[in-house]
Amino acid sequence: MPFLEWMAAGADVLQWGNGSHFVKLGSPLMKICIRVIVLILSLHSSAGLSQLFCARVGLFFGNFDPPHAAHIKIISGSLKLLSLDRIYVIPYAVSDSEIKISLQTRCEMLQASFEEEISKYRVPCDQLSLWNKKEPFSARPNAFVKRVLKELFYLEGWDNQFFQIMGTDEFHQIVESGGFPKPDQPLSIVVIKRPGYNQTVPRFLIPELGERLFLIDLETPRVSSKKIRDLLKKGILSPHLPKKAANFIKEKGLYGYKKTPKKPDKLPEYLEE
Repeated sequence: MPFLEWMAAGADVLQWGNGSHFVKLGSPLMKICIRVIVLILSLHSSAGLSQLFCARVGLFFGNFDPPHAAHIKIISGSLKLLSLDRIYVIPYAVSDSEIKISLQTRCEMLQASFEEEISKYRVPCDQLSLWNKKEPFSARPNAFVKRVLKELFYLEGWDNQFFQIMGTDEFHQIVESGGFPKPDQPLSIVVIKRPGYNQTVPRFLIPELGERLFLIDLETPRVSSKKIRDLLKKGILSPHLPKKAANFIKEKGLYGYKKTPKKPDKLPEYLEE
């Protein structure tokens, strides 16, 4: 158990060696030692000290119309590889592509998909609704992202570390619009390689972002949301749909999904000859 967590757990004695050496954590000597350690860390690097206490927070935007296997792979893989404490899964209120389902319904569908691991995966339905009421979201996707990032920085605290996760296609859109993070933002960019898209990083961004740029290959499956929706219209559930998302779609009858009725074993009496 880490030392700080061990203290927080309520231990009052620190032992080492064969147990014959010990010091009470509440003793004047221990208090002095702790203060000296904190002072040294502060003088050496204030950033290093803050990292002992700050959280690592992931931010993943998308249409999620509907959520599918590639989204799940990116979310779970990023959580593990980046050692994130939690990750926000945020559906776009607006998008360059036509969204078929409302923001509220997509939020509920995502919440249903992650309900068993809600401590790690967060879908900010209530916050998005509140922020939209306070000031309606812009019709431009980039403006929506900037607004939500700002709100989340305040919600979580600017002293935390934030990681915005995106595919290579979205990354190049941000490069073209000049929307990469400013030096004063506690934000890093995590680019997930996507099959069929340009995987290169413009040279000028390397000194611009430096250690705040991560390139990750999670070997995500090639999945098309449009193809999934087309299958749903025909009453077919794609294998790329997470089970709980598929159940939500069936229950709500989303995307024109209608279960193909089975032929009854026995005809009603009025139809029998």
